[in-house]
Amino acid sequence: TALSTIAVFAVLVFAAYLPAINNGFIADDYVIIQRVGLLKADPVYLMDVPPDNFRATSYVVFGILHALVGYHAELFYIFNIVAHLINVVLLARLIVLVTGNDRLAIIAAMLFAVFQAPQEAVMWLACMNETLVGIFVLLTLILWWQDRPQAATFTLLLALFSKESGLVTLPLILVMNRYRGRPLVDRRLLRSEEHTSELQSRFGISY
Repeated sequence: TALSTIAVFAVLVFAAYLPAINNGFIADDYVIIQRVGLLKADPVYLMDVPPDNFRATSYVVFGILHALVGYHAELFYIFNIVAHLINVVLLARLIVLVTGNDRLAIIAAMLFAVFQAPQEAVMWLACMNETLVGIFVLLTLILWWQDRPQAATFTLLLALFSKESGLVTLPLILVMNRYRGRPLVDRRLLRSEEHTSELQSRFGISY
């Protein structure tokens, strides 16, 4: 069943990454916590410290966790491990949608669950932007495949504000369209690009 499969994923993920809860805060983790404090006084502070202006979701998560649990780093790591688990589940779901092959999806997701290169995405809190952008990119692709362009546009925006690499979502959508025998750029994609064009321009200027 789906629940038993997710349980297996969870066992693998926590077996691989639970030791990371002893890492404590490292280097840039303290910088992010300090900047969270600065953001309370100046909400647009990140605009002056690129590329972190494109990693806003990490600051939101850090701010919420810091408000809830203070400096208990182990709870930050548990959140990030759970975020990785969500990515594993979403990857399996996407593969099932695209290929219809449950076995392939489970094998690929199990490998992704334990493969630790680069491990920083889960084992270093400052790299939480990787797990967050992964969630939103995978959600966007799933929603696009399900013909839900409005919801996909929203998750795309979240991906763009999680890390610069969120831009990879658009070419992946083109690949998906080609795979399904659809026009590379259809009207739904054009509407999504209308909503995100200004953001993309800002990304290009920043690069």
